[in-house]
Amino acid sequence: MVSLQVEGLKVVIEYEQKQGRTVFDVHSDKTYGGMDLLSVDLKGKELPRLIEVKASKSEDSIPDCYNSEFIESFSGLRFRATHLYAVNIKEAGKPKLAIIPKKEIDKYAREHIKLTNIRLARGITKRIKEFRVKLA
Repeated sequence: MVSLQVEGLKVVIEYEQKQGRTVFDVHSDKTYGGMDLLSVDLKGKELPRLIEVKASKSEDSIPDCYNSEFIESFSGLRFRATHLYAVNIKEAGKPKLAIIPKKEIDKYAREHIKLTNIRLARGITKRIKEFRVKLA
């Protein structure tokens, strides 16, 4: 059985490749701070995307983040990656993908809750449908 995270990574890699970007798995490279993927437009039209993938079976939530995925600053918790890709994987049917830019996550920097892991602010999880993209 394939793990939920692996399924989520496959969805994101396929989406990024369909957008014309080249995707590298960087999760084990400490240079990238534990983020999952680096997506690059080799034509140079877009800046590279450092992507953290969160996969779940719940349509309206995002799994907690690890402390290493954030940087603590005077203004709160700042997200390391440039994008968070939230993948909803259902037992039957097509997965749903939401792409949340860093600036949207950082808007709620003071509201993220630091526990053992970091729970994203309710403002982000309530707005997840706004960030959904169509998958082919």
